[in-house]
Parts: sequence; structure tokens; C-alpha cells
Amino acid sequence: MFEITLKFLAAVEKNNTTEWLHTNYDLYQQERKRFQRFLEPLLQSAKDLFPFRSELKVSQTMFRFNKDLRYSREKTPYKNHFGAEFSYEKRRSGYPCFYFHLANKNSFIGVGAFRAGPILEPKMRKYAILNFEERKKIQTSKPFQEYFGKLEMRAEEGEYEVLYYKSLYTLKKLFANDEKSIKKLTPEWQKILKMTYKEANEFIESMPKNQKHFFYQLCFMKNRIRDRKLSDELVISGDIFGEAKKGLEIAAPLINFLQKACE
Repeated sequence: MFEITLKFLAAVEKNNTTEWLHTNYDLYQQERKRFQRFLEPLLQSAKDLFPFRSELKVSQTMFRFNKDLRYSREKTPYKNHFGAEFSYEKRRSGYPCFYFHLANKNSFIGVGAFRAGPILEPKMRKYAILNFEERKKIQTSKPFQEYFGKLEMRAEEGEYEVLYYKSLYTLKKLFANDEKSIKKLTPEWQKILKMTYKEANEFIESMPKNQKHFFYQLCFMKNRIRDRKLSDELVISGDIFGEAKKGLEIAAPLINFLQKACE
């Protein structure tokens, strides 16, 4: 389905200039419209699975192709991928989302919360901690683990100790002077709220492997995204829509769970 699209995106990687894209603008428009046509029935399926505000349009879910160079270290003008985010509001709203990323040799499906911001992120973190076992049940369900894999800390995530410290500090602020909520927490969380960063890190590290990653994610990680890689062979085949729809259905329980925190 996306064979020409991947070739176009690969060409953008090699020729990432305004002049090249202007010369190939018709091809860009053709492939962007192809991506949009793919998303339209997928968005309709999503609307049956989790809530959306008003009549959300596909164009509101798609990310711009040109970069915001103010926040980009790499100063080429265009992205090397097409992306779309299905959430309660339009893209970049901060709500829990389903994300589809189309790129040469790097396509994937994502689910969770990414850059939720100072209002929604604390709400989701607190709700997930208060309902820790329910969230854990969703992410350890057989369909979820078979599709998105088991929750594990990636090597690169272990480097951001300053961010981890700030996240633990934010966590303590969530429950400050909220004894009613604290009493509802599991014993592990009640202990963590009284610990320093170092103590909490050591305490979680001592937990069984199948337990500690869930505590790490809520305690120290600002973004909580699970993803599934998609091969180029799958992306160019006629099976990609079915694969994306399957991902939607498996992602829906987690999105609905996190959405409750935002209501």
C-alpha cells in the first residue's frame, strides 16, 4: 500500500532541502493524500473504541511535514516521516492517544501518553497510581503483551537521572496533603512517597523483574508510550490497515483507562 510513500520518504532523507521538495511537490501531495485516505476509515474505527470531542477530522490528527526549527537540533527543513495521533482532541492535545508513524525502515504504532503537559500529565500519573492494579492488568493482558511487548526499561531511559528526580518530586506533590488518597494506595506506593530519589530507586530495583518496571514507569518517567514496530514489508502490503485496526482495538483499554483521569 505504501511502497511509493516509503520511497518518497527515503528520498526526503537524502534530499532534505526546500528546493528538492518544491521540485517534487506533486509527489509529496500525492503521498500525503494517500496517507490521509488510509487514516479516514481508521479514525472511524477509533471513534467506536474511545471518546473524541465533537467531529474530529483526519486533517486535525495529522502532523505537519515541515519541522519547527526552533526546537530541532537537526536543522533540515522537513521530517522524514508521516505521523497521525488519535486522541480526545486534535494532535498534540496531551490526551492519551493512538499514534501511527510511517517512515522508511522505522514505521510503528504507539499508544499511551506523550508530552501530556502540566495539567493532564499529573492527573494521569495520579489516577494510574491510585488504580495501579487495574492499569497493570491492562498492560499485562495477553493481547496487550503479545502486541506491544512486556514493559521493560530501555537502556537509553536509564540516563535521565535529573528528569527522574524531578518526576519523583512531582509525584510527591500530587499527594501532598491528600491523606484520603494516600490511604487508598498499595503499601509499596505509600513507602515510595516517603523516600528520597535514591531510596526509591533502590527500593524499586529490589522488586521482582515482573513488578519493578510498572513502578519505574509511574515513578520516574514523564512519557508513557508503548510501541510496536512495523516492517517495511508489512507497510507496503495490503495487510497494513488490518494491522493498524488490530492495534487500535488492543490499545483502546489503556486509552480509555487514562482518559478517565482527564475527565
